Amino acid sequence: MNLSSIFYLILLVTIELLSVSSIKYWADHKNKPLFLYLGLGGYLLVGIIFAYVLYVHADMTIVNAMWQVLNIILVSIVGIIVFKE
Repeated sequence: MNLSSIFYLILLVTIELLSVSSIKYWADHKNKPLFLYLGLGGYLLVGIIFAYVLYVHADMTIVNAMWQVLNIILVSIVGIIVFKE
C-alpha cells in the first residue's frame, strides 16, 4: 500500500465518521435537518472517493478491509464518548 492509498483511506474513514455522527445527531435532534443533509452528502462523497481509489489503485480487498476495521473502531469510540452509547 503506497502513501496516497493511506491518505485516501484516512480521508474515507474521516468523512464516514463525520457523516455517521451527523446523521446520529440529526436522529437525536430532528428539528435540525442540516445534519441529515450533511451526513447524506458525506456518504455520497465517500462513494466517490472509494470509486476513485479503486480506479487508481485497484486494490479493493486491502483498502476495503482496512477501511471497515478503522470505521468500526472509530465509530464505536465516538459512540461511547460523544453520544454516550
